[in-house]
Amino acid sequence: AGTLTKSLSNVNGKLKMDLYKILYEKRDYEEIYSFLTSNFGQDKIDLMFDLLGRDFIDWSIKEKKENIEKLFKLNYIISDYRDKLENNTDPIILGLTVLGKFREILTP
Repeated sequence: AGTLTKSLSNVNGKLKMDLYKILYEKRDYEEIYSFLTSNFGQDKIDLMFDLLGRDFIDWSIKEKKENIEKLFKLNYIISDYRDKLENNTDPIILGLTVLGKFREILTP
């Protein structure tokens, strides 16, 4: 866990905020796809999953208190899709799917 925390602390704060905003703001598919491919690409999608873990929960508790109950539904998505990533599913499609599922829960 220490290595993960250290690597996440080195992540550009703007990238993290942009990712979190995508989950709460109205964005079209093309914009989200472009953001994902530009910032995470095929080889760094696991970083996106890491950012959507505890860091996102901590941020949401501080910034989006009205959505705290919705966070329960998000936990299983990350664990389920991380397994799929290890099974060689296309990382970009997986990332788009996860972001879509998060958005369905957070911005119905």
